[in-house]
Amino acid sequence: MLECILKVGVRWWKNKCTFLWDSVTYLGHQQSKEGIKSMPEKIPAIFEASDMTSVTAPRKQLGLLNYYGKFLAHLASLLHLLSNLLGDRGLGRGRG
Repeated sequence: MLECILKVGVRWWKNKCTFLWDSVTYLGHQQSKEGIKSMPEKIPAIFEASDMTSVTAPRKQLGLLNYYGKFLAHLASLLHLLSNLLGDRGLGRGRG
């Protein structure tokens, strides 16, 4: 693979590159030979929901849950009510 990268002229900074690692952490996910996993230190944020007294708090929580959705079975059916509550324009304007 490195030969292909060199052939097309891709350049990189040696001090910013790492090779031969067992796993790589990228955008809140851990990639290894076993596949993609969620990062254990990020999971508590899902369960420690912030104060839900404004529209932005449930939206942030919904965004976080959707980001890790590939690791959560049946997420769409679980978040259906929250999505409808938030709706397109804010709290109370859901699709009912």
